[in-house]
Amino acid sequence: MKLAALSFALVLASGAPAGAADAAAVAAIDRECAASVDAVIGGDPTGYGRIFSGDDNGSWRVADDAMLHRIAIDPNIYSEVAKVWTLGGRVVLVNVEQRSLDISAYSTYCFRPGGTLARVNESTSGLRVRDDESRYFDLRGKLVGSQSHFYNIYANLGNAVSPDLRPSTPSLYLTVEALPFYHLMVSP
Repeated sequence: MKLAALSFALVLASGAPAGAADAAAVAAIDRECAASVDAVIGGDPTGYGRIFSGDDNGSWRVADDAMLHRIAIDPNIYSEVAKVWTLGGRVVLVNVEQRSLDISAYSTYCFRPGGTLARVNESTSGLRVRDDESRYFDLRGKLVGSQSHFYNIYANLGNAVSPDLRPSTPSLYLTVEALPFYHLMVSP
C-alpha cells in the first residue's frame, strides 16, 4: 500500500564527527543523503507495520488503512511503522516510528545505491528526556562519525539529567537486506 503523507518527522540533521579526519566523509555522506531525500521525498512511500497486541503477535506486514488507523487512535498500543521510499527499484530512505506507552523513537535510514547504510538519524524520547543521535558509516559498515544530544525535555535549570534515563538506541540495519520487513519488500 502506498502512503500519501509523511506522518512523522524526518530527522535530517547533519553533524560533525568526533575526529576532524572524518569530517570530509561525514560531509560527503550528508550531501549524498540530501540528494537522495530530495529525489524521493515527494513520492508516496510503501508502508509496513507491526502491532504487539492481540492477534498481530508483532509480525511485520504491509500496512493497510485499518492498521494505520488502529495505531493512530490508540495511544496505548506498542507498534512500529516503517515507510520506505524507493528510486529506480532500490531503497533510498526508510523511516521507522516505534511507539509504546512511555517511549517514542523515530529513525531515518539513508541507504546508498548498493544497499549499504550511509547514515541513520535517531530521536528517542521517553519520560522526560530526549536523545537525538546521528551516525555515519562507510561502505564496509564502519562508523566514521557520530553526534549525540541527550537532554531534559522540560526546562529544569540547575538539575542535570541522569544518564541512567537515556533511552536505548533503536535497532541498526547496516544493509537494506537486514531490514526486518525486507522479505515483504521482495515477495511477489
